[in-house]
Amino acid sequence: MPIPICHLSLSAFGIYIPCVIYFRLKNALPFFQWMIYYEFQPLIQKYEAYLSNYLDNWIIAALEGKEGLALHRRITHEFLELLQKLSYFLKMGKCKFKQLSIEFLEWLIM
Repeated sequence: MPIPICHLSLSAFGIYIPCVIYFRLKNALPFFQWMIYYEFQPLIQKYEAYLSNYLDNWIIAALEGKEGLALHRRITHEFLELLQKLSYFLKMGKCKFKQLSIEFLEWLIM
């Protein structure tokens, strides 16, 4: 995927591409979703049936049982390692782990 043209600034040292998203921009949310999809694409494709997101909301779901729990742990570890590699952070107060049901985007998922 090509990187979309965003705010490029010319400085005395050359072209500067900012590493932050300006949330006052009209297209900030679509750009953020594209960026998340682009950076997490390998993980999303690998676990397409179990991993989903919308903007900054993520859900990791797996089947019940020992195999499902092992898969859930593996996906969670890979997801957290990728977050660390990309220098993203989570608010632990908003995180829920090992839940039998969870509300995701105002839908109750069981």
